[in-house]
Amino acid sequence: MTGLGAVLAPRWGLLGGTFNPVHEGHLVLARAAVERFGLDRMIFIPAAFPPHKTPSCLAPAADRLEMLRLAISARPDWSVSALEIRRGGRSYTVETLRELRRELGEGAEFFLLVGADNLAEIGTWRRIEEIAELCRIVGFTRPGFPLAGQDPDSAAWLVRLLGEDRENLIELEIPVSSTEVREKAAREEPLDGLVPPPVAEYIRRRGLYREPNKKTS
Repeated sequence: MTGLGAVLAPRWGLLGGTFNPVHEGHLVLARAAVERFGLDRMIFIPAAFPPHKTPSCLAPAADRLEMLRLAISARPDWSVSALEIRRGGRSYTVETLRELRRELGEGAEFFLLVGADNLAEIGTWRRIEEIAELCRIVGFTRPGFPLAGQDPDSAAWLVRLLGEDRENLIELEIPVSSTEVREKAAREEPLDGLVPPPVAEYIRRRGLYREPNKKTS
């Protein structure tokens, strides 16, 4: 039985990605994870370069960081970490988790949010056994999306990490994608409802994602 004076370990949600740019779907997911798992804090971790795909039209790191800060400015319990950008190069989850463990202490409980496309190949992740010890992996996908491993190792890890009844899986509709935002920004179309207003204004003012000859001076 837990003593009356015991202090529960803080629960930290971790959401990584390129955030190119951050959009309303990222915020919807973060809110869903906070509610579902009773998270105390949420950390958004933009990657310098993602390890599993080649960036296309990747905005500068300083811009992606600033857009994230603008997007979560009304949530004091949410923060942005630049540790992967400071580290530079390809971003590997195990290295980030080790660094966060050193920074936040052994008592912190980590909930790592991972999308369906990355979950499908999770058996190929660098040092996946150590990752499973450092955090609780929470998958997210669209309702009814057939989530399966691309190889036998990944399929086995999906069962182990998400649970037999997939209790560690969040199913929700993400209303927007970063690709959609970039395409609209390139055409200089309004971004209403796709990104928070301060982010839309930042993209417009900085001329992000426009063709080079259309950027403002």
